[in-house]
Amino acid sequence: MRPALFLLLAAILCALNAPAQESPAPTTAPPQAAPPVAAVPPAAPVTTTPVQTPALQATPASPPAISSPPATDGKELTLLEEKINSLEDKRIDEATASMERSASWFIGWTQIGLAILGFLATVLGVLAAMLSIAIAVLAQWAKDQASGAIESVAEAKKKLEEARNALTEAKDQALHAMTALAEAKEQVKEAKSTARAVQDWMHQLQQLKDAPMGQPPSPKTIAVATSAANGEDAEMPDRLMAKALVYEDEKKWKKALTMWEALVALRPANSRALIGAAYCAGKQADNESDTAKIRILLENACKKYEEAIKQDDAPAIAWGNLGVTLLQLAGMAKGEKRRILLEKAREICKEAIKRDDMLAKAWVGLGVALEQLADTERDREKKRGLLEAARDRFEEAIKRNDPLALAWVCLGEVIGKIAGTEEDQEKKRLLWEMAREKYKEAIKRDGSLVSAWCGQGVALQFLAQIARDLGESDKWLELLQQAEKMAQRANEIDSRRGAYILACIASLRGDKDKCREWLEKAEKLRDLPPVEHLEEDTDMNPVRGEAWFKQLLERQRAREEEADVEDGGA
Repeated sequence: MRPALFLLLAAILCALNAPAQESPAPTTAPPQAAPPVAAVPPAAPVTTTPVQTPALQATPASPPAISSPPATDGKELTLLEEKINSLEDKRIDEATASMERSASWFIGWTQIGLAILGFLATVLGVLAAMLSIAIAVLAQWAKDQASGAIESVAEAKKKLEEARNALTEAKDQALHAMTALAEAKEQVKEAKSTARAVQDWMHQLQQLKDAPMGQPPSPKTIAVATSAANGEDAEMPDRLMAKALVYEDEKKWKKALTMWEALVALRPANSRALIGAAYCAGKQADNESDTAKIRILLENACKKYEEAIKQDDAPAIAWGNLGVTLLQLAGMAKGEKRRILLEKAREICKEAIKRDDMLAKAWVGLGVALEQLADTERDREKKRGLLEAARDRFEEAIKRNDPLALAWVCLGEVIGKIAGTEEDQEKKRLLWEMAREKYKEAIKRDGSLVSAWCGQGVALQFLAQIARDLGESDKWLELLQQAEKMAQRANEIDSRRGAYILACIASLRGDKDKCREWLEKAEKLRDLPPVEHLEEDTDMNPVRGEAWFKQLLERQRAREEEADVEDGGA
């Protein structure tokens, strides 16, 4: 606004000076000095753009009629300008003050607003942080809850599956029990509908009850039993016994066992029924391949024999059969439990001999117990003493029952073990030749006895090794071929036997592939010897470093450990 006022003031000054400049200068009169013009006081300083007034020049003397403006007008103008400037300055100051007040007010409120906004932003930041933490905590909690829920669902599924399996197993067991019950009912029904008593066979049936176990009944006896089983007038116990004996003759051991068990249920103190049930349980065990089932059947047989020997009329055969069954259980045990079973079997067999000195089976059982105890003995002399004592017991059994092929097999086996205690090769050869002859005698008496063929194969195998060690290479090959024939014959009679002997022969010949084939067959048929024997058998030296042989050892070791757990860690 101030520049406009200055421009207005300049315009006024110009208008006042305009007449003096328009009058023409005189041509004749000499120049006269112009009357002095009062100096115009300078205007107050302007802060914006200064306005400069043009300098007053000396003018020629004007005609008398025209005179310069009075000096008083310049003062008024100056005063006016000063007033204007003063007013302008006042207005400017007021405006400036007003603006400063407004600015201060605005800045103050702005600062307050900014402070409030800052505070609100801080509060919002804190709230946002707290919200983030809360969200994170809630998310973790939700995650934990979800994980727990998943685990609970998985556990519930697992328990449900277990419950289903248990229910299925229970159903299977119930079905099995129902089937067994139905079968028992059918058999009882069948037994009730059998046997017609007639006077001409009652006496023979009584003799049949007292017949020794383990000996095949005569054709006449079987005919009598068949007649009794199919009769209608005989008493229930007689019919059950007759049926059991017929099943025994047909080698239907499971059915025979059922009949004997039914008879035991009717007559718990009947020693003949107890012996029959025990005998059939043992025969059924011979036909099983599952170790757990075999152990259960043998333990059941032992319980029945132990009940039988408590009866006053128990025959010596009950003691003899109990001793043999204990020996079978000892063969499945290890360590201290095995030794305890062997000691018990030895004492039981001694008791059987006291009751019947002519019972060859008891002599054989006593010899086997001594032979097995020798295997647990570390002292060389004690071992040989036990083996020689066992040999004497087998010879006693042969004296009492020469046709008993099993006694000849056991005699050959113990002589072979005695040979193993000899260091002199010629003495060892002589003993193995003797063992071979015993096996031959067993084969003469029972050509179907697999253990006799296997034993002769083992004897020939050891004779072949002795010939090789003595440098008799031709004889070594010949004896090895004979051993192979014996083992093959055993395998023909019973495919579960002879495989390990054939594996040993293949190993000695250097035929590793054939050795592996026979070992794996023996493993499949559960005819492998214990790991301890496999690790010590020198016949396996040619293949001992093979990876497949090491794997076979590990599998066999795992099976033995599993069997130990099932047997209570023996």
